[in-house]
Amino acid sequence: MLAHPTHSGVCSTKARRCGTVSAGPRCIRSAALSGAGHQQQSEQQGSGAPLSSRRMLLLAAQALVAGLTLQERPAQAERGLAKYIKKKALDPLETYVPVILEAREQLLEAGEVMGTSPDLARQLLRSGPFGAVRENVRVLGEYAVINGQAEKAAPLVNGFFKALEDYDLNLRQTVKQQKDLDKEEAQRLLDRSVKALDDLLATVPEDTITKGRTILEVARKKSMAGLEEGKQFSEDVPDTIPLP
Repeated sequence: MLAHPTHSGVCSTKARRCGTVSAGPRCIRSAALSGAGHQQQSEQQGSGAPLSSRRMLLLAAQALVAGLTLQERPAQAERGLAKYIKKKALDPLETYVPVILEAREQLLEAGEVMGTSPDLARQLLRSGPFGAVRENVRVLGEYAVINGQAEKAAPLVNGFFKALEDYDLNLRQTVKQQKDLDKEEAQRLLDRSVKALDDLLATVPEDTITKGRTILEVARKKSMAGLEEGKQFSEDVPDTIPLP
């Protein structure tokens, strides 16, 4: 008579019930599933029990990996979103240069009036071509990068902004404190602002500068012609219009 193999205490009775040796594997699977269920139930019931040192190390490692992953996500997300964010296309460089050249001339005009009217000088730094001077100067910096001058682009742009802010602050303090302008200090700050702008304009190709000056001169002549026409029209119009 063949003896039935007993794989475990739990399975021995089931094996005898099977009647054949081939029933053993089924009993083993049953016992394994039963054991897994008891283990899962024990872990759920014992979740409040102290963690073993091995499990604590495992949790610590998982936390470390999660932290490193979170640190990498912003850069990855930025690269991913960059594909869907459309940047404003730059206009041709020669469209920005005339406005910058006009701003330079107006900056010099501010220097001419700052001694008698520092408040008017400050107004000149906020009107006309200075209305968009920050955007236009940044565009010149971007074109400097495109033209292979990336190392100097950012320092030149920031240098101009800093010099202009220092000059404007000097004028503001003079107006606020109602005192006479320190002409020597103001002139020093003005010269530094003009030089910083000239250094930035030096990154622009010479032919583009020449074209920009031509465009600025043509626009100025048209503006003057328009003013003359308007003046002539106002002179031709009678002061009173006779009623019929």
